[in-house]
Amino acid sequence: MSLLGSKIKAAAQARSAARAPARGPSIAPIKRGPAQVHAAYQQYESQRRAPAPSTPKNAPPIISGPVPETPLPVAAAPATPPAVPATPGFGALLKRSDSGRVNVRFWLKFRVEYGQSLRVTGGSKVLGAWDLAKAPRMVWSEGDLWNVTLDLDAGMVYEYKYVVVGWDGQTAAAWQTGGNGVIALQWGDKDVEIFDNWGNNPGAMVITDGSEATREKKLLAWAGDYAPGTRSAA
Repeated sequence: MSLLGSKIKAAAQARSAARAPARGPSIAPIKRGPAQVHAAYQQYESQRRAPAPSTPKNAPPIISGPVPETPLPVAAAPATPPAVPATPGFGALLKRSDSGRVNVRFWLKFRVEYGQSLRVTGGSKVLGAWDLAKAPRMVWSEGDLWNVTLDLDAGMVYEYKYVVVGWDGQTAAAWQTGGNGVIALQWGDKDVEIFDNWGNNPGAMVITDGSEATREKKLLAWAGDYAPGTRSAA
């Protein structure tokens, strides 16, 4: 079992002993203009395309060993919404308890055909439980930037995917390629912005209360919060 798998297993064992504190007050919407969003996307692209550092001439030889650990694979979203009733909390991969709310803004830069629009859907009830008719609508802004802000529970991991919908706003014209997106919300998070891409390439930027990371690093940090012996897992 990988290190991340072990941490997530420990998280599941820890949640039964946790107590649910009262929800915090609503958080004011995140304010970010198109110019700032474009800058964030440009920074992401420059980091993704940066050349790998060259190996020093006197570097020691590489010794073969076990394959490095990789993030847990996530199943692709169904071509059509699953025929199961929506259940409160359905789709949250793991949770320990309610610990306030997080203001999460999803960003996606993507051009659609005239009359089409975007929605973001996922397993949890707030994301529509894979039902496009209930999935949150995204708002278009200059530069083909789409966004939507949702009020989500802290201490949880959410699975989601973007969908292009037709004129009726409910029929899927195209599902985002690649695997499902995964965003982990830690204890103490207040404002989170996710800058995604249609191909769901690794390294998508996440800004949490002004601090930058990737979705993968944020998931690892979340798993670390649940590791035995940490305050969050106590």
